[in-house]
Amino acid sequence: MTSTLQLLGDELTKIGFERYAIGTGFHTGELDFTSTFDDQWQKFYFVNNFQKLDPLPYCALAGETPLRWSDIHKRMKKNPVMNAARDFGLKQGFGLSCGGYVVSAYHDGEVSDSDLSFVQSSMARIVQRSEVVIEPLTKSQQGLVDLLGVGLPMAQIAEILGVTPDGLKTAKRRLFKKYQVNSDAQLLRVLRNQ
Repeated sequence: MTSTLQLLGDELTKIGFERYAIGTGFHTGELDFTSTFDDQWQKFYFVNNFQKLDPLPYCALAGETPLRWSDIHKRMKKNPVMNAARDFGLKQGFGLSCGGYVVSAYHDGEVSDSDLSFVQSSMARIVQRSEVVIEPLTKSQQGLVDLLGVGLPMAQIAEILGVTPDGLKTAKRRLFKKYQVNSDAQLLRVLRNQ
């Protein structure tokens, strides 16, 4: 499993979707995926070659917005995958794609369109970050990050590094842009996870 799949799965779990499948390679036949769906459903899915019949990956890849399983089922009432999923109790969920990854997640209850948009933007951020090759920190950047991690005030960090407060703000702004974050805490979390 690629690290991007793991990151996407971790994010889904964090925002409350604990049963999901995420994959890539549907067009090439070199499927790479992870799933937290019930083992019985996964076995049934692959024994019946549903990966070749499942409309969700192709509908998700063809669309620009998340789609609900119920909408696919309405259009394809006789699709064996959608019907079998319902028989397994997988009635409510959604699918979406971003960066070639297809996400299918089960949920209890209703999920609003704005919730789906939030999930899609969260997934897109992760895919975007995973595709960016980031140069290692310079010694001065590492010093700044180390001092941020200690929690020193900005004035003290500037004094220790021998830079002006404005120079320090500029250095932080560059790091925030480089790592696509908005706060010291986010920067430290991203760097810890590298």
